Amino acid sequence: MPTTDIVLDLQVLLLRAVLLAQPLPGQNEPVQLPDWPFFQPEPVIYLAQENLAGPLSLTDLQKPVSTVSVDEIKALAHGQDNVPFLKFLEPDVNGDEVGLTLVAMIAPKDVNNRVLGLGGVHVVFAKTAAGWEVKDSPVYSAF
Repeated sequence: MPTTDIVLDLQVLLLRAVLLAQPLPGQNEPVQLPDWPFFQPEPVIYLAQENLAGPLSLTDLQKPVSTVSVDEIKALAHGQDNVPFLKFLEPDVNGDEVGLTLVAMIAPKDVNNRVLGLGGVHVVFAKTAAGWEVKDSPVYSAF
């Protein structure tokens, strides 16, 4: 059964693949989040800390990643401007497989509106002789 450290390593792997448009282990095509254009003009990429397996260590990225709560992201947006952010859903750990879903969301500037889900990517990592690899092709979805 994968440890919390392994789940965190896989979360970092998926996040880096999305942020850098790189393929995941066992894949040839880069991971491309469907709603990435919302993030391109942003100076900082916000990542919700909910559902993270631990603190992230990310280096060599084009933009800084700020890990904060969804409430903090909402507070940044209210009265200012819509704030796009990324969020991991609860990891699905089953034997030697770990399913991860990373979704794009927008916190609205209008306090009366709720957070909007955009698109996401779901991958299942499986333990192989070569290490952790993506079992099947990533599944992209809209929320």
